[in-house]
Amino acid sequence: MKEKIEKYSKSIYMPFILLAVILICFHIPIEKSGDDKWFQNILNNQNIIDYSIERYQTWTSRNVIETVLVSLTNTHVSTMIWKVLNICMFELIAYSIYKIFIKDIKDNNKKLVLTYILIFGILLIPKNLFNDAGWMATTTNYLWALALGIFTCTLIKKNLNNEKIKWYNTIFYVLATIYAANQELMAVVLFVIFTFYILYLIKNKKVKIELNKTTILVYIITILSLIYILTCPGNIVRKEKEIQTWYPEYQGFGIVSKMELGITSMMKYLIIDGRLVFILFTAVMAFYILKEHRNILTKIIGIIPFIGAVFCNVFSQPITYLFPKLMEVMGLYSKNELIINSTNLTDFSMYIPIAIYGVILLCIFINIFLIFRKSNTGIVAAIVYLLGLATRGVMGFSPTVFASAERPSLFLYFAFVIITLLIYKKMLDENKNISNITTLYIVFSLLNVLNSFSI
Repeated sequence: MKEKIEKYSKSIYMPFILLAVILICFHIPIEKSGDDKWFQNILNNQNIIDYSIERYQTWTSRNVIETVLVSLTNTHVSTMIWKVLNICMFELIAYSIYKIFIKDIKDNNKKLVLTYILIFGILLIPKNLFNDAGWMATTTNYLWALALGIFTCTLIKKNLNNEKIKWYNTIFYVLATIYAANQELMAVVLFVIFTFYILYLIKNKKVKIELNKTTILVYIITILSLIYILTCPGNIVRKEKEIQTWYPEYQGFGIVSKMELGITSMMKYLIIDGRLVFILFTAVMAFYILKEHRNILTKIIGIIPFIGAVFCNVFSQPITYLFPKLMEVMGLYSKNELIINSTNLTDFSMYIPIAIYGVILLCIFINIFLIFRKSNTGIVAAIVYLLGLATRGVMGFSPTVFASAERPSLFLYFAFVIITLLIYKKMLDENKNISNITTLYIVFSLLNVLNSFSI
């Protein structure tokens, strides 16, 4: 009996089972909310085809996603189906990241540790994010697109490993791409990733070996999806309506102001609200830099993101006492509005938070190369980081930058989870003692889970 328990505890399936159990408990009490209730009545007076045509002309290019969403909100039974599918999407994200970054590791103990790190990283994602516009509306538009998008990227891993792409794999990849690329942010992400991959094949003269029909098909679908999105009349109509509904002042903003909105709306959640997924990402990063490097300047660069991640929360009282003006200005940046405008352009103090944000983001980028140097892993980590930032920062060019709340940050949060995983992988490869930082990581992840159930 003892041997069986030990055998099962060391099974690579256990982390995924743990995630499934937590997710089942998490989903049981969930009911329709927000936009879910609006979508459930769509088919009362029209069919899905007429609805999709109308939406394409007047509101959105996300016709594939909305077809699924409308179908799942229509009945109570379909809500139960959504719960099952939503859990599967979380598991698909976990498995896809595992497939890309962990599965090929030969040491089973390292593989198991990294898989647990991945699972606990996923559990750090804040629960409220998934209910910004209603559980079903938010997850089908963001979580499912992300899950199927990452799954599509496992095709590249298969190619690199010279695995045979079977006919049913092609069907799965095509369907996943059609859904994922129907979401604007994921369409851009897939286009960038597969473009880099094709350029890599061309540079290394591997086009004839790895550029198979499935990869070409996925790339073509992604490009067609981007064209579909860019030419959709409903997207233009919606933007004009949303300016009037959510942000009338947005009409007069220039590029600089929109960039400011993108940065400040993103950093509000990371710095001012202090999201655990970001704090622990910077903690793991700082842990490695402090342990590995002796240069004082390098250590300072390594720890700056972590200090920035916690100073508005853990150190808020002493900083308020020492620098009251700074905390007063930081408080302004927690508001859903453009802070720097014509009335305060010459007030130097208004630029301090922006400067702090810029230093933190730059230090993270530098730290990635300090940790991974010029390795392929470092390049992958840098691309993941920049794509994560871009998917969130680009929201400054949308009048719903504040109305969209935190849900566009989902891609960025998973970028942090992936880079954290890569840092852990490097530490294990170098046989570093990671017990203290891992204990901290797991404890706060479990606390976040408990907090999620109490909300």
